[in-house]
This record gives sequence, structure tokens and C-alpha cells, in this order.
Amino acid sequence: LEDEIKEDIKEILTNQIFNIAIAYDNYAKKLPDDKNKNAINYHMTALKIFREIQPKGNHLAICYDNIVDYYISVEEYKLALKYAIKANTIFYSIPDVNFEDIKISNHKVGKTYAFLGEYEKQKEYYKKNIVIDLENLPPNHPEIAHDYTILSFAYGNLGDIENKIKCLQKAYKILEKLYMKNFRNNLSYPRESCLFEWINLLQGLIIAYGEKEDYEKVDLFVRKLEEKRLYRILSRYHLELKKIENDSEIQLILSQKS
Repeated sequence: LEDEIKEDIKEILTNQIFNIAIAYDNYAKKLPDDKNKNAINYHMTALKIFREIQPKGNHLAICYDNIVDYYISVEEYKLALKYAIKANTIFYSIPDVNFEDIKISNHKVGKTYAFLGEYEKQKEYYKKNIVIDLENLPPNHPEIAHDYTILSFAYGNLGDIENKIKCLQKAYKILEKLYMKNFRNNLSYPRESCLFEWINLLQGLIIAYGEKEDYEKVDLFVRKLEEKRLYRILSRYHLELKKIENDSEIQLILSQKS
């Protein structure tokens, strides 16, 4: 009986310490920018506890990911990459891991490689998310369109305009089907997000075809961006499209109506 009581006490204390580690990690994430330099101390305290209590678990991987965010915020990209890869390795080793966690981790590794100018590696990790999408989501899910758009950035960084356009066109075909249905709230994906994706995608295609000097296609997607029907849909969801001119460049911003 005494041994059982000791085990119970040990389990209770372990759970309490585990919760303290989560609190440290969460507190560090919420620190304002002017106190951001203190965040790494709290993250590292949480990391030490997680390593001792749950050395291969989900919380350890999330803690690594939070440290990545910190090092990116202070532009320490090599350190960010070190922790991003640690997190990614753990996520892939967890048998019942949420595939969304792996996708977030893949994106973070790819983004960090991009900061370091390693665009082939960026492309490699963004492609992993397309594979996950195709294995786990319906073929016309808007999240697949989102990830093809993200992958197009890597091809853009590599100067591969042809593959950049192919990714954007794949995304466009998915979102066009939703657009023709007025972006009904399907597949647990917010219609507002679909509309933001649609606007960003049209802008991406205009820029990409401009780089290719295919001005016929540029005009086509400009017309789609200016369709009255699109503005009616935006109005229905209390959204508006604003044109902002900066240094002779026109940028379109989709926002909530004030």
C-alpha cells in the first residue's frame, strides 16, 4: 500500500511539473515585443522539463516549434533551423500525431530554410505538405489550394516561373469551383479564408504571368479580380477590397468593413 501511495504521489507531482512546463512555454509566447528577449529563458525552462518528463512527446515538439518562432523573431535563422528540424523529427516519430501539426512543422522548416536562402530545401518541405493533403483531404479541399499557393513561393524564389504558374493554376482550379458556388461554407474551411485565398491567388497569377510577359493572361486575371460578382460576394460577408499604392506598386488588401 505504501508503494502504491508513493507511485500516486509521484504521478501527481509529475503532472503538476508538466503543467508548469506548459505554463512557462505559453507565457513565453505571449510576452510583448519589448520583453521578447526574456521569452527564450522561459522556453528553455519548459524545454528542460519536457525533455525529462516526456522526451519524445507532442509537447516537446511544440516547445521546439515555439523556440523556432522566437529565433526567427530575433533573426537567428541558423538556431531557428536547428530547433525546427528537432521538432519535425519528433512529430514524424509520433504514431498518432495530428497531421496538421506535421504540416505546421513542415512549413516552419521550409520557411526557415527560405530565410537562409536555401530554396531547394524550402521547396522540399512545402512539397511534403502537398503529399499530406492529397492523402488526407478531399481532392478539392481549399487547404490543398492554399498549400499549392505556398509551394509557388518556393518556385518563385528559385526563379522557376513555369512551375510557379503550375502550382498557382492547380490552386486556381480548386478555388474557382468554390467561387462558382459563392464560397459556401463547405469542408469546415471558413468562407472568409477562401475569399482571402481567392484574392491572393488572382494577384499571384497576375504577377506570375507578368513576369512571363504573357499579358493576355494578365488581362484575363485582372478582369476576374474586377468582376462585379466578386464584389457582391465580398459585400455579403462584410469584406472589402482596397487598393493601396506604394512606390508605384499597387497592392490589393482584403479586410473587414469598418
